[in-house]
Amino acid sequence: LRAKATGEEEAASVQNAIRKAIAAVNEQKLERHAVQIAELTKTILAAYEAGAVDGRVFDDLDKLYFVAGDTSRRMTGTQYGHVSDLCESLIKVTVSIRDEKFSPASKDLQLLKPLSQAIAGAFAEDESTADLARQISASVSGD
Repeated sequence: LRAKATGEEEAASVQNAIRKAIAAVNEQKLERHAVQIAELTKTILAAYEAGAVDGRVFDDLDKLYFVAGDTSRRMTGTQYGHVSDLCESLIKVTVSIRDEKFSPASKDLQLLKPLSQAIAGAFAEDESTADLARQISASVSGD
């Protein structure tokens, strides 16, 4: 800001530096979201497997819904667009589980882990990861 205000650097140069900083922060946020999605998925699945479904699980499902939605919004229009599709699939599965509360469809519970893993794997991206992401999304959509 100082450089912009004092004219030490051209406005375009300063704006470019700001864009780069925003992109770096966004990428760090996305990486953190991937970790949080994995942790929430692990906790939710453990609770269902143990038959210990309570209010905390529903809170975790709400957090998973929010984080998946935020991740999807941040990735739309980027090179990670297929991850946005995975996040949308994760949102659908999360809503389905949340709606069924104590007895969600086993397919939905089984999809949580591969969706979470595929989202995390997007940061070690290659073409096979993108193909896997599309296959998982298609599975959730019923295509």
